[in-house]
Amino acid sequence: THGQPHAVISERHRVAIQSAIDMAMEGLDLLRTGRGDVVTIVANTVRSALEQMGTVTGNTYSNELLDNIFHKFCIGK
Repeated sequence: THGQPHAVISERHRVAIQSAIDMAMEGLDLLRTGRGDVVTIVANTVRSALEQMGTVTGNTYSNELLDNIFHKFCIGK
């Protein structure tokens, strides 16, 4: 059985984390093919996964996130 979650996250964070997991799994699947020509694709996939996690941790800022902050909180008005 699964216990109760210990933290509440926003839908945006949930989507970003799930996307990062999906990308990491995709990279792992590509590596498992054993083909040497997938290394660049895997590197880009892992980079994208890290960027998704960065949107959760605050290490990566997207234009969409900044627009959302300005729209919701009227910063600078």
